Amino acid sequence: MPTPCCNASDPKNFLPKRAHLLGVAGSGMRGMARALLDSGWTLTGSDQNPLGADDLVRDGLGFQQENRSKDLPPNLELLIYSDAVRPDHPQLREAAQRGIASYSYFEMIARLMREKRGLAVAGTHGKSTTTAIATHLLTEAGADPTVFCGAWPVGQTAGGRGGAGPILLAEASEYRDHFLDLPVRQAVLTGVELDHFDYFHSLAQLEASFARFVQKIPKDGLLLARADDPICQRLARSARCRVETFAMVSAPGQKTPPHWRGNDSPDWIGRPLETGTVCRRWEIVRRGTPLVEVQLPLLGEHNRLNALAAAALAWHQDVEPGTIGRALSTVPGLARRQEWIGRWRGTVELYDDYAHHPTEVRATLSALRQAFPDRRICCVFQPHQVSRTAKLLNPFARELGRADRVWIADIYRAREGQPHPDDVTAADLAEAVRGYGVVVGREHRLAQIAESLIEQLKPNDILITVGAGDIRRIYDEYFEGFSQFRAAG
Repeated sequence: MPTPCCNASDPKNFLPKRAHLLGVAGSGMRGMARALLDSGWTLTGSDQNPLGADDLVRDGLGFQQENRSKDLPPNLELLIYSDAVRPDHPQLREAAQRGIASYSYFEMIARLMREKRGLAVAGTHGKSTTTAIATHLLTEAGADPTVFCGAWPVGQTAGGRGGAGPILLAEASEYRDHFLDLPVRQAVLTGVELDHFDYFHSLAQLEASFARFVQKIPKDGLLLARADDPICQRLARSARCRVETFAMVSAPGQKTPPHWRGNDSPDWIGRPLETGTVCRRWEIVRRGTPLVEVQLPLLGEHNRLNALAAAALAWHQDVEPGTIGRALSTVPGLARRQEWIGRWRGTVELYDDYAHHPTEVRATLSALRQAFPDRRICCVFQPHQVSRTAKLLNPFARELGRADRVWIADIYRAREGQPHPDDVTAADLAEAVRGYGVVVGREHRLAQIAESLIEQLKPNDILITVGAGDIRRIYDEYFEGFSQFRAAG
């Protein structure tokens, strides 16, 4: 087993600037490596899969592939390991035998956060995007934050950055209560919905975890809570700190969101400045006073809500409204968040998205429907985890029914081991989607789905691959002529 965070009890709080990262190719750990390299650390790292570590190696990371070497570097003082690493991993055992201090990913963020002003984005949906947008706002304002985020701008390979400024911003995951490690002073709460069924067995258990997170924010801290989410509002009432609320409204001049039951308008409102299904111009309003007009390049109401939350957080770090407006107009797209991949055969638009919960599927398909109301939307969905698919089979089927043509890939079995005869399958979900009157392909293997797509896609179709597993392989490995997709926009 790894040694505990022994540096935390060191009266000098000494933290060496040399470390080995176990599981360095994972999305969070890549961000950790990027932030530490930016801050002048000397790093080595290991992983079974080297993909995603190339740019880190170019910038100084000493990489070893785990199936070739199990040994830790000599004279090592600190090991940082992915939360996905098993407790009996040989390098963790070796670190314990050698007396090397070991931190998990979130323990390390917590250790670094104690030296700065800790900001966090928590919630079931939108954490990565909100964190990334807030990072862009703070960076454009010259705040030079340190950031840990599981998503990254298109064209980059890590969501972390090291900064000299006083702010540390982290995406705070509720899975296994990881966010409870963080000494947060200000937080965004984007919404709470049951997920991670291999850890949270009831909504009450999930809400209790979020309550502990909220109640850890000190009295002089701040919670920015989504106004139109009933669980967020219950959590806000339990907070010890100052609370402000945020929500989107649907029409110019509207002051409260639909079904709002509060006596006053939310503190922060995102309000459209034009009518129509696709609103490009909207304004941010704080306590009845318009602050700035916004033109966001990201699609969808959910992304406008994410941007509103990020703007409120940035405003509380003294970012001027004018800077917020200008920065929001240049927010870069995020990898695997409605990412535009390119065009195929000249007119078929290709997108990729990380959505792995029915609410997220609804958000991304609705955004595409609003943006392309007259075009056929084709969706390839790869369910992520058997447990999640089984618990949410009918909601998944309902939301996938928003597409015109659907393919269901085999379930990506993250953390779930070998299949069991009673497991729900891709075929089960496909049949449920057909119940909503949608044509669903009979193919479930990625290679077979790719062949079907090549045969059946029509000019002007929209194709989106959706899921948190390896669904992107449809484009990268199986789709004929992928190298020709990336045409100028």
